[in-house]
Amino acid sequence: MRSDSNTQNPSPKAKTNGKLSKREVAILARLLDGFSNKEIANALGIADTTVKVHVRSIFQKTGAKNRTQAAIWASENLTQH
Repeated sequence: MRSDSNTQNPSPKAKTNGKLSKREVAILARLLDGFSNKEIANALGIADTTVKVHVRSIFQKTGAKNRTQAAIWASENLTQH
């Protein structure tokens, strides 16, 4: 068992957005603006259950544990268009 704290508790900033899909980036941008899953779904024309799947994937890929951490990660790592 490793005692390296970085592998046990990675920070959201530790990962990159290179593996986020275009849809995940679009969802993350709206999440950053404070949209609910239902609002994101309506804006993108997809089901809110699909948004939930993407949000979980975003958490996994960024190391975020919740929407707040994901929004912080987005503000630090995504370029504004």
